[in-house]
Amino acid sequence: HTITFDAVAVDPDWRGYGFHRFFIDRAFESMDRSGASKMLATVSPDNRHSLDNFAAKGFKIIDTRIKYGGLKRHILEYEAGRR
Repeated sequence: HTITFDAVAVDPDWRGYGFHRFFIDRAFESMDRSGASKMLATVSPDNRHSLDNFAAKGFKIIDTRIKYGGLKRHILEYEAGRR
């Protein structure tokens, strides 16, 4: 089983309050409930804050591809037990 972490957008006025990490934690709760063993996400290589948040939660970059109509994205993977 694999869960995909699709999208998070935080209003610029509310950045820096930990909302992105909060939502990653909620995704971990869904992962635990479902019995999934992996979670995947995509992030722009230019989005340092998002990459740092995912890395802090145990995600690893497994590939970089052109997705979503021509946008370069890192594909991130988290495997159960890495937290």
